[in-house]
Amino acid sequence: MGNTTVSSRDFGSSPSPTPLSWATFALRPFGADSLAIKLLPAADDRANEAELAQSFRDLLCELERTPRIRSLILDCENVSSIPDEARGGVISLCLLFRKRDGLTFCQLPDTTMQAFTCMKLNKIFSTAERCSGALPTEALVKDCRDMVERIGERRFEEACLQRSRDSQLKAPPAVLCNGNLVFYSIHEETVTVSLNPEILSLEEDISIGQRLREVISNIAEAEPNAQRIVLSLRGLEFMGADPLGALISLHNAGKSGASARLALCSLEPTVAEKFQLTRMNRFFTIFPDPESALVAAW
Repeated sequence: MGNTTVSSRDFGSSPSPTPLSWATFALRPFGADSLAIKLLPAADDRANEAELAQSFRDLLCELERTPRIRSLILDCENVSSIPDEARGGVISLCLLFRKRDGLTFCQLPDTTMQAFTCMKLNKIFSTAERCSGALPTEALVKDCRDMVERIGERRFEEACLQRSRDSQLKAPPAVLCNGNLVFYSIHEETVTVSLNPEILSLEEDISIGQRLREVISNIAEAEPNAQRIVLSLRGLEFMGADPLGALISLHNAGKSGASARLALCSLEPTVAEKFQLTRMNRFFTIFPDPESALVAAW
């Protein structure tokens, strides 16, 4: 163990710097070459078992790169056992410090001690009831802070990568409309819809009206909890009587509570002009873009 020992009773009152903490344990440097790990009460919660195991793996990776730290103390005062998922990390730490000056457990829980004894691991660590620690050197404090910083940066990068993978794997919602896919986005209780250009490029005015009804009907069926639907008319250069009638009936259904409320956005100039001439712009709720509709009350 070198010339440094540690006790769970003295851990909190040690004159060494404030511990560097994760959710499940805290680190504290001692002397010139010793590091203490104090398991926090959260480590005793089964819900945090994976977090504790990951923290041990992260720490092991850093300690392998930090030969200055020669001995390790694991303070178990706050836990009733070391969870199974985390024991692999503890064993790896034991094996690593067996090649240095050793690992010492303070107040190792009986259940974990029995498990380690059955695996004949009790020969590669020592136990202690009371310990005391010398003030750490500046070099050791810097090593510990650098380790914590590297672990934090790595965790942040891994979390960003995972979010990126999840977003790539998750396909945007879509519904079928007369054989064409229509993609939409869900924002809490609001659905924003952008019409497929294939649906809009039709010669017959009546077909556009039918397809508008089909799109809204299919989305309402796919999203029964939707309270508002924002329909983008970008790409629709002409608005005849039938598609206008379809929008009016959908608007009235939403206003009466029979379906989700309907708002329009992104009108092309020709359609916007027709709405103004017919005063339909006073009848419908119209926004310049989907983002404006999401933040407005209507």
